[in-house]
Amino acid sequence: MGRTAWGYDLDLNVVADGVTAARQLDLAGKSNSRDRRPSLAEMDALMTHFAEASARDSRTLPIHKIMAFAIFSTRRQEEITLTTWEDFNAVKMRQMVTAPLIPQFTRLDFPLQWPAATSSKAVIRPTC
Repeated sequence: MGRTAWGYDLDLNVVADGVTAARQLDLAGKSNSRDRRPSLAEMDALMTHFAEASARDSRTLPIHKIMAFAIFSTRRQEEITLTTWEDFNAVKMRQMVTAPLIPQFTRLDFPLQWPAATSSKAVIRPTC
């Protein structure tokens, strides 16, 4: 990536040594497994924080809206980030999911349409 992004030639052996050293020093590694979900109070605090941040600076991502969409759509992170406005049908309140991840299958080769009424209200643009 160094050469592609910034034009730096990187020795892959040096990079691999750095990764090994970081793991041995416990500076890098796998994240801890989590099974706890945030409480309603924690979610409220996060939503309030991000709503205030977005109100202060219009360049800030509307994380509070993305959180609401994630909760109501029950989609995975990849499905949310790949969602486009072109995939949304405002009249039928349907959202096309082009690469849905379903646990029983590795990946579906056909798109699915999901009802989007509640989740879409969280992020719908005023122009729709």
